[in-house]
Amino acid sequence: MLLIGLMVVAFVVLALARAVGPGPAGTATPGPSPAASMPTPSPSTSPAPTASPTIAPSVTPASSPTSSPTASPTAAATATSYRVKAGDTLSAIAAQFGVSVTAIAEANGITNPSLIRIGQVLVIPAP
Repeated sequence: MLLIGLMVVAFVVLALARAVGPGPAGTATPGPSPAASMPTPSPSTSPAPTASPTIAPSVTPASSPTSSPTASPTAAATATSYRVKAGDTLSAIAAQFGVSVTAIAEANGITNPSLIRIGQVLVIPAP
């Protein structure tokens, strides 16, 4: 719509410029005037504007308060690894990472939680 309006304004300016004449006396060039050699454009003979791409509005979800918290992935939601050191126990490691002994044992296939080895790499699941 804006493009059509600009084309109409340009046409009116062009028509007014031609209607006024070639300018002050003595500045006209010999030969036929440009207005005589060029057909006057009319709205019916003007080329149709080309279709411009339609820009779809972006949809951003509105945040609304909810009564229950929604789950969102965080950096803490990924599993980490831990190398067992001398003096470590599975319960101390579990307490350090805020997970249960059972969760660590299940994630690592440990059947006896009191049997871990120094240097063993444990997968610590997300709390």
